[in-house]
Amino acid sequence: MSITLRNTSDTTTSQTYDYASKTTPLTSTEVDKNFITLKQKCDELATDYTTTFNADGSLKDGAVTSVSITDNSVTATKIKDRSVDWAEQRNVIYLTDTSTTANKVEGTINNYSANSSLTALPANTIIYFKAANKNTASVTLTIKDLNTSTSNTSTLLSLDLTKQKDVPLGADDIKAGGIYVAFYDGTTIQLVNTLQDPTVEVKESISRVQTFGPLEWDVSALPTTGDLFDARETNLSEHPTTITAMLKCIGGDDAYADGDLVPIALATDKSGDVAFTVIAQQTEIKVARSNETADSDALKLPKDGGTQSLNPVKWKVVVRGTYQNDSTYSPAYVDRDLSYPAAYPCGGVTTGNYLYIFSSQSRNNPASNPIYKINLVTNKVIYIGTTYGYQNPATIQHSDSNSFHAANVSINDAGSNYKVGDIVTIAGSSGTSEGGTFSAAAKFVVKKIVNNAAPGPVETMYSVDDSEGVGQLSGTYTVPPTNPVGTTGGNGTGLKLIVNWTTAAVARTYWTDYDGGLHYIEPNNSDYPESVTKVEATGTFDGASYIFNVQAFESSKYYGFDLAKSPATFKTIHLYDISSAVAFNTSALNLFDTYDAVRNLEGNVDKELECLQWNPIKKRLYVSARRSNLMHIFTWGSGSLTSLFGLGSNPTYEKTIGIPAAGESDRLTIDTVHVDWDIDTGEEKSITVTRYQENGSVTRAAWKED
Repeated sequence: MSITLRNTSDTTTSQTYDYASKTTPLTSTEVDKNFITLKQKCDELATDYTTTFNADGSLKDGAVTSVSITDNSVTATKIKDRSVDWAEQRNVIYLTDTSTTANKVEGTINNYSANSSLTALPANTIIYFKAANKNTASVTLTIKDLNTSTSNTSTLLSLDLTKQKDVPLGADDIKAGGIYVAFYDGTTIQLVNTLQDPTVEVKESISRVQTFGPLEWDVSALPTTGDLFDARETNLSEHPTTITAMLKCIGGDDAYADGDLVPIALATDKSGDVAFTVIAQQTEIKVARSNETADSDALKLPKDGGTQSLNPVKWKVVVRGTYQNDSTYSPAYVDRDLSYPAAYPCGGVTTGNYLYIFSSQSRNNPASNPIYKINLVTNKVIYIGTTYGYQNPATIQHSDSNSFHAANVSINDAGSNYKVGDIVTIAGSSGTSEGGTFSAAAKFVVKKIVNNAAPGPVETMYSVDDSEGVGQLSGTYTVPPTNPVGTTGGNGTGLKLIVNWTTAAVARTYWTDYDGGLHYIEPNNSDYPESVTKVEATGTFDGASYIFNVQAFESSKYYGFDLAKSPATFKTIHLYDISSAVAFNTSALNLFDTYDAVRNLEGNVDKELECLQWNPIKKRLYVSARRSNLMHIFTWGSGSLTSLFGLGSNPTYEKTIGIPAAGESDRLTIDTVHVDWDIDTGEEKSITVTRYQENGSVTRAAWKED
């Protein structure tokens, strides 16, 4: 704002002049006019000030707009350090990730402390970074400050990144080259953009379904002399369980249009025989055509009740298929809770897609005591056979050699400085490894390095049966190691693996009967009934042999628990050698006096037990009592079931979960609870509960724990 002094006209001379340039003294009238001018300008200044500024001198909102600020009118050199209080800023940092290791994000910013007088990042800081590596597990973010004057470096922040408040990052939450935003609230640092590209994935632990195809053959290119078969790889590790073979028209052929699909079985040769043969082998599909090629119309297709010639250049053979491990669980029912009425059920087990029910209506008459299974997808019932008395069945691993072998492997900690082709061995001294016991150690081969930047962290390993890898060994273990397992060998260090173990064993469901017999079936996960096999035990059972719950087979002996005639309680648990029907361990396991959690949850009552079950893969002991809906879970170091009893050691209490099955029975001692778990991986799938009475029930509840 400028001030222009008043102009006036001299009435004597009629001269107009500016007061500022008048050379003679001002008159009193002129002085008064000047004071009036000054007052007016002061009033204008006051109005402008109150319009623009608050009483404390700060700018009012909207007083200055972006239109009012010309380019370069404010520069960094014009802003005094700390002219804006740090606490009032929205702190935003862009971090250059310099880490060369998977599962780490690291970067340095310059002169942060020197410029801010802070020694750590304040709460409400936003951090942008471009990831250098894909993650395979949880991720640590570290931010350092470099003082460029002194070359000193200090750590401003180092925390594990989380998502959804407190969930550690999982594999592939971060991809190399991706831009990510994290928010630091003063305590945790959470990744904001964790959503991945939509994918459809069938988890191996649920159904293990693999697909292949489409595999295609030009009909005109198929051999007509010599070896007629032409093969294509399926990339499966087993024979397909389903295949579909079709002929596809690729250009229009008489009655058929481009893209038409015809079942391959409809094609014939000139003799009326099948025109094509499709063979599914373990790793490839082989296709052959008829060698009757003397005539141009050697191959035929249906047309209007008759046939037409098939022009080979106009057709392809297309084959698709799947492989499903039949011992695993169908996604059609894996999360369903199912309950079936049953007359006097005293045993129930869920294996694969089937719920097995032991119905004991008369303990002395096997004809009255059927064993049957229900297909949980179709509800079809399959009769298996009969048995004596009351049964407490249990599904266990059975192997005459008691051996485990590595099946497939994934990365837990990617390590560093490895190269493709490195062979690593599960760490441990001769004969023992990471809590396991072996006669031949498992070995694995590095397939790919993160970002292909060898040497570096490992991205993938060859599976044991992958023909492209050289040097893998599945090993032979009597006790499998506890995951994750460390490794030795190769060029790098720090690699840890998650190994899935398969057994030379099979799944067997055992039970003892009232007549002193020990029996088993081997579940086949099909609608065909299994054969019931009786084991000739050396011991003599008394009239209540159903008290035994078989849990282990070791060195040609069966071991289990006594749950009925001399009921185990939380305070007194013995393992029995079933072949001799005597207690195996000299001292009882006491879960009541040892664990406050068990005692408090059970109302300070030492109850009789309804379920005692051992998972040799996860080293878990499952315990539940009669008149209770609780399942107590314990872990118990390493070793076999028999090696843990009588050693004076106690399992570690892990947690308690509820058993979602209601109802009471006529005879509580014949009720059963069975934890159903995957025979290879040890993963729990469901809980099967029976309630023994005339109008009893068998309930299969999906296993869910946090």
